Amino acid sequence: SLEYWRVLYSSLHDDYRIVLYDIRGHGKSLYEPFTIDLLVDDLYNLLLKLSIEKTSLIGFSMGGNIALSFAMKYPDISDRLVIMSSFSECDENLKSKFMELKTAVNNSFEDFYDTIIHYVIMDDVFNRNREVLEIVKRESAKRANLEAIANGIDMGMDLNITGQLGKLDNPTLILVG
Repeated sequence: SLEYWRVLYSSLHDDYRIVLYDIRGHGKSLYEPFTIDLLVDDLYNLLLKLSIEKTSLIGFSMGGNIALSFAMKYPDISDRLVIMSSFSECDENLKSKFMELKTAVNNSFEDFYDTIIHYVIMDDVFNRNREVLEIVKRESAKRANLEAIANGIDMGMDLNITGQLGKLDNPTLILVG
């Protein structure tokens, strides 16, 4: 959901034109089954509609995969990239984590949240913010589209763009850990 980006938006909007949007099935967007190529083309069409001819992209997790794929498919529009907690292919270790997430999402959003949160937030941060994160979980569960989340997990397991990364000629900041 684009709601997760509000803090970053508030820090950057005075100096940059910021476009936040929900991908299919996330936030307020309707769900239709998607592939990485479809999500990349959705972004391209959004930028065309907004008359944006050059863009820097920031993506987290699946959003980072979209940003990388977008930059390779549309190099003339892509400028700088910030890729956070993303990957270029799904190895066996990542596949086992995705299978764990898939099992959780098949149970409930709450199970999914309780599983994924420890992959994206360090334990000490989680422990200091436990009450707030419980509220986030409860509120997110009201809007979550489990089918879209499962679709995203499947898409991640199928992703393999490592061999194409040499096409990137963009200044890129990669944040992991």
